[in-house]
Amino acid sequence: TLPPLQPHLALRRAPAALGDPEPAPAAYPPPLNFVVTRVDAQSMSAGERVRKLPILLSVAGMYSISALEPEDLDLRESIARLLTRIGRHAESADVLRQLLEVTPGDGGRLVALSTSLFALGQYDKSLDAAKEALEASASDVEAIVRVGLAQEALENRREAIEAMERAKVLAGDREDVVEALVRLYRDKGDLARKEEDHIAAASAYRGALALAPEEGDLHLALGQSYRSAGSIQEGLDALRTGTERCPESVPLWRALGSLREAYDKGDEALDAYGRALILDEGDYESLVGTARILWSRGESAEAAESFEKAAGMRPDEAEPHEALSALRQELGDQEGAVEALKALGGVRPLSTEEQETLGTLQGALGRYEESVGALEQAVKDKPEDLPCVLELVRAYEQLGRHGAIIAPLERALEPSPDHAEGQLHLGRAYVEEGRDEDAAAALELSARLSPAAETWELLAGALER
Repeated sequence: TLPPLQPHLALRRAPAALGDPEPAPAAYPPPLNFVVTRVDAQSMSAGERVRKLPILLSVAGMYSISALEPEDLDLRESIARLLTRIGRHAESADVLRQLLEVTPGDGGRLVALSTSLFALGQYDKSLDAAKEALEASASDVEAIVRVGLAQEALENRREAIEAMERAKVLAGDREDVVEALVRLYRDKGDLARKEEDHIAAASAYRGALALAPEEGDLHLALGQSYRSAGSIQEGLDALRTGTERCPESVPLWRALGSLREAYDKGDEALDAYGRALILDEGDYESLVGTARILWSRGESAEAAESFEKAAGMRPDEAEPHEALSALRQELGDQEGAVEALKALGGVRPLSTEEQETLGTLQGALGRYEESVGALEQAVKDKPEDLPCVLELVRAYEQLGRHGAIIAPLERALEPSPDHAEGQLHLGRAYVEEGRDEDAAAALELSARLSPAAETWELLAGALER
């Protein structure tokens, strides 16, 4: 519990301070009617009470004395500054405005007013007060800082940077000024990148790095800006410098690997990706980058292993599944290729070519129903692609669905009728469906194009019937 407020001096004349429901006496004209009430104290956390109670008591005491000494302007200014410290910015601004009516052009009080108005979100008025303070003293660093902060809040970045650069010249490497400049240059760079003005972005990030050379995200942004601008060597230099300054930064190593990979620097890219993976073995982009390079070198088994890990990390990403479907076929693992294509189909719709590949693989594994399902979809998209249609035909034949063969095969053969295998399959389907005249025509053409014992036997049977 808080100790009771001592009713000394004019506090006796402020019953509200002690929880009395009566209003404060008229001796406290607005805005000097602020008193510490128990509601103020009860609304605070324990930590805030410990920190703020002495200030609250000081404010209450000062208001009390101020009522007795209304001409003590310094006391009123102290009240305003204490009010600012406890977050009572509206009351502080009111007190300062009253003071400035008596002492217009007072730089210190104008800066204090600018601070309170800024905290209230009144950025235009904060800027006006700070500029008025500069009229009193053009080299007032606090006023210049307030101008810079207000201009930043109003998104006038160029003016904000000019003000903060001026403050830095006058105040040296003052921490809040440097922090504001870094923030402003970073924001300027981010905006330029959004607008795809990558040269301007790089210039802004360089400005920020001149003040904060240990900021890894700035090195990263600079390198990426150079890359987008096509300035590859500058991008590599920026990222290399970043890794030297921030050797524990995974994003920097990853970006360096990506840029090296893009410009056929395989060994250097592998080294950078490797450094990223040492720091974070779960870094997806570095793992996929490593896998791509291994694949390009013909190290298919190692590439497949890396892609498998990547697919496990992010099963909803398409690239690892796409790569694995091709790599598993290279390695003779048809089952693995099928699984990769199925997983890819769960991420996005398979392309026509992928449907064809899936159907062909399923057929090779003897899964003819699954093969037909995939190949029918592919044939629907490219009905005149004879190799794709023939894969479907073979699956139909295995399932004894000879009638289903005729329509798609007839259509596929229309542009290229002189295809021995196609005519053989078509003739065989006609035979199964009892269409002997059509069978004879198709089989005769097939035999003429490519004589084979099976063709002659089928043809002889059809002619006999």
